[in-house]
Amino acid sequence: QAEDGIRYLVRSRGLGDVYKRQRIKNGLQGFSVDRILCFTGSSLLLGYFLKRSFKSRLFRFRTEGMRLKMNIFNRFLYTHCDHVISGNKQIENDIKRFGISNTEILYMPVHCDKFLPQPSVHLKCLGFLGRLDHIKGFNILIPAMNRIWEDYPDLELHIAGREVNYTWEELQGRFTGPVHYHGYLEPEQVPLFLSRLDLGLLPSTGSEMTSRALLEWWSSSKPVIVTDVGIFPELVSHKHNGYMVKGNDVNELTAGIRFFISNPKTLQSFGAAGRAKVLNELSYDEFSKRLINFIKSTEN
Repeated sequence: QAEDGIRYLVRSRGLGDVYKRQRIKNGLQGFSVDRILCFTGSSLLLGYFLKRSFKSRLFRFRTEGMRLKMNIFNRFLYTHCDHVISGNKQIENDIKRFGISNTEILYMPVHCDKFLPQPSVHLKCLGFLGRLDHIKGFNILIPAMNRIWEDYPDLELHIAGREVNYTWEELQGRFTGPVHYHGYLEPEQVPLFLSRLDLGLLPSTGSEMTSRALLEWWSSSKPVIVTDVGIFPELVSHKHNGYMVKGNDVNELTAGIRFFISNPKTLQSFGAAGRAKVLNELSYDEFSKRLINFIKSTEN
């Protein structure tokens, strides 16, 4: 219960919670639940039942990467939401296909204060942080790096992430230059890993409805090369806080890396612009303020 009297009920567990709604109702007897904020599809079903019980307003916060299925069940649930908050414009467009107009975009935040801002001066070490997954763009990352090593054999590539569709053993032999695999990193290990690198590579070929890796690179004051998929075009300003290339284009990714080799001053300026963006727009403080302000704006 907030000091201003606005009350929130947040549920985000599995579908089994639906069968616990009576227990939840009993536990909330005597409380006035004004708003219910649901972060997952299963919690939205639960939220719908609780909305009926408490005569509350129902909010759905959708950031999932998978496209929203246009079926009768989803249409029913989403049209019974009073407001829908989406994690990016693509998600908002999916929701609007149901004829829903009461939407708001709120980008997911990052704990930027946990990272070590270390501006880069010269390009010596490139980095990839993410799953070893087909969709993360290894089919363009590998040939692009191999081309770069033909002219700059001393550049290092450092990779960290969980093995998913690829094992490191499968990928390692396809690189022709100095590449180092750090395995999966726990969240508390990521800041130090990023602080030692000079340029972040995010060559994804799809998905990326949200990108924690992008915000972590920026929090570390590191410049990035991204593809034009998912949320990247909404957040990255080409040649300001990052360098954007076409997805699935080896030539463009190679050219992007060469750009930073030839323009080392942009390593620091792009990294600083990225750091400023997370501090001013994508921190948890800003996220909390915007979420609360949005919810308050719906009172009437």
